[in-house]
Amino acid sequence: MTVGELIDYFAILKGHGDPHQRLRAIAQVVSDHQLVPHLESRIGDLSAGIRRRVLLAQAFLGRPRFLILDEPFTDLDPEQRRATEQRIAATRGHATTIVATHNIDEFVAACDNLIILQQGRLRFFGTPTELTRLAYPVVGTKTEPTAQAIQAGYITATKT
Repeated sequence: MTVGELIDYFAILKGHGDPHQRLRAIAQVVSDHQLVPHLESRIGDLSAGIRRRVLLAQAFLGRPRFLILDEPFTDLDPEQRRATEQRIAATRGHATTIVATHNIDEFVAACDNLIILQQGRLRFFGTPTELTRLAYPVVGTKTEPTAQAIQAGYITATKT
């Protein structure tokens, strides 16, 4: 199957029965994920990074109201990571998005709440700022959720 065929197939599965609507939705995600040069390429011939972009494109197809993304940054180059983070952040206000990742510091700017699970147990639920306050509980000051503060909060939350 080619990239174009796969994305068209997912568009049909997602209810884009009207051909004009489907083509507009496909054109948008193909452009957003820089897949135009790969539309005729077979999925099996693609690099891991381009395959990841195809999977992300089908996930974002048609402005979904609910997204679940598992390790969306895997195999992406830094430019594509930033673009994907921006796409995820753009879902705020019109979609509920759940992202499973081991690198929460990469994703903090795009999230409202974090859930940390460890061995199936809930270890933390709250905002990025609340997570940073676990490590830096300074009363009366606002601790910004920097990458270092997020990592420190994560370590504090997961101590047994």
